[in-house]
Parts: sequence; C-alpha cells; structure tokens
Amino acid sequence: MGFLKKILKLFIKVSRPIFSLEDNTLKFKVNSDYFYTYTLENFEIKTRHDPYVIDAYTLKTKDFFLEHIRVDTDVSWNADALSLYENFLVENLKLKNIKLLEKKEFEHFEFIIYQIDKIHILPLVYVWEVYKDIFILDFNLSLYEDLI
Repeated sequence: MGFLKKILKLFIKVSRPIFSLEDNTLKFKVNSDYFYTYTLENFEIKTRHDPYVIDAYTLKTKDFFLEHIRVDTDVSWNADALSLYENFLVENLKLKNIKLLEKKEFEHFEFIIYQIDKIHILPLVYVWEVYKDIFILDFNLSLYEDLI
C-alpha cells in the first residue's frame, strides 16, 4: 500500500499545472515541491471564446499584461507559439525594430528581454505546458525577476 501511495503522490506532483489562476492568485510551479504565488490586486480580466480554444483570457495590471491560451487536445499550433506571439506583438504594436537582448530557459519557462525600437526594454516570460501557453509582458521586471 505504501508503494501505491508513493506512485500516486509522484503522479499528482508531476501532473499539477505549471501555471494557474485561482482566487485572484497566480501560481507558478517552479519545481515539483515549490509554487511561486503572486496575489493580484486591481486587475482587469477579459475572457475570449475562439474556435479550438478551451479557455483563453487576457489579464492586465499596472505592472504586467498576461495572455493565457489553452487549446483543445486535438489542436496544435501551425508554428512555434512563442514565434507567433512575437510576430503578433510586432504587427499589432507596429514595432519598427525588435532585438533579443537576453534569453534564459528553465524547464517550462523562458525569460526573454527585448529591446524595442532601440529605446525601450520589454521583458517577456513565456510559460508553456502541453496544451497551454502563457505570455507575460512584465513592464517593471518584478514578476520576471521573482520567477527567475
């Protein structure tokens, strides 16, 4: 019975989501035993209903902008999700020049800093799971630095 409990406990640890939003708190699975939590205050959330998407929302605070997309299990991106998001940013924000300054990868997290139009710095945290992608534009680097 003890062996079965250990297997079940391991399965639960592994299957826990890397990212979740519960009770106005963002939770990030940093490793199998530790979750970083960020309590949200004064935020705006907008849900979207798109074909092939199970749930999607945009969350805005004064410090960051978060885009969450979870697709159905029989759906896949037609390109790399991060590349598509970068192109989306360039097109929608009408950026003239975007330069990669830093990129660090840790398991399901990518930490990226861009230089925009040779003037601005834009930190991006990309969190991915099998069918879920989270893009966080962190305007003041606080979430970026806490997670890294």
